[in-house]
Order: sequence, then structure tokens, then C-alpha cells
Amino acid sequence: IVFILPLLVILLGWAVLKEDVSKERLLACVVGFIGTLMVIQPSFQEVGFYALLPLLVAFIFAIFMLITRFITQENDVIKVQTVNGVMAEVLIAPALLIFKDGSVPLFDFSTISSDKIFLLISFGSVGTFALLSMT
Repeated sequence: IVFILPLLVILLGWAVLKEDVSKERLLACVVGFIGTLMVIQPSFQEVGFYALLPLLVAFIFAIFMLITRFITQENDVIKVQTVNGVMAEVLIAPALLIFKDGSVPLFDFSTISSDKIFLLISFGSVGTFALLSMT
């Protein structure tokens, strides 16, 4: 996902937002994508459909980045990221409430120990800084 995301953002920005992209940059995107495929060597016979899931995630995140880039042209970056966080909470809250009984391990709540709180705050801070840097 990390290696293909910039390629998708450039290509989608060129196709959707009509951003000015040089032929050299487009050629670099194509070569980079071919290189990515050579590295991960997706074998559909062994893995099947699941080999496409990382590409799908990268595509969805690239669309998110383009929407964020488009919105931040006329709005403050901090406000846009705040709305992103609030909307994520609103969208995940129903699943958290439905599965709070522990029937799905992903949503199983447990008390956070004091030594893990620092890690949680650190990850949140780094993630916030990364998103602000990308917009």
C-alpha cells in the first residue's frame, strides 16, 4: 500500500482533479507500478482474490487523499482533519455498540494498562502529524 499510494494519488489527481502532471511523472508512475507488481508478484492461483485487497485499500485511501486535498483548497486543514476524525467516530460507533459483548474479537474492549497509554497517545500523535503533512 505504501509503495503504490503515491502512484495512485498522482494518477487520480491527473485524471479527476485535472492537475498538471508531466509526461515524465506519468511514465515514472507506470514504471513504479510495474516495479511494485514485480516485487509483490501477485499469484492469483495461490492467493486468489485476496491478492487484490491491498490494491483496493490503496485505491480507497488515494481517493480519500484526493477528497481531502480538494476540500483543503478552500478550508483550513485542521478543521478538515477534525471533521474526518469525528466522522470516523460516528461511522465506527454503531459497530462498537453492536459488538461490545465480545462476540467479535476485534471489538473486544479491555482496560488499557498505564504503560500502553503512552503508546496509544504516541500513535495518535504520529498519525495526526502524518495526515496533516499529507494534506
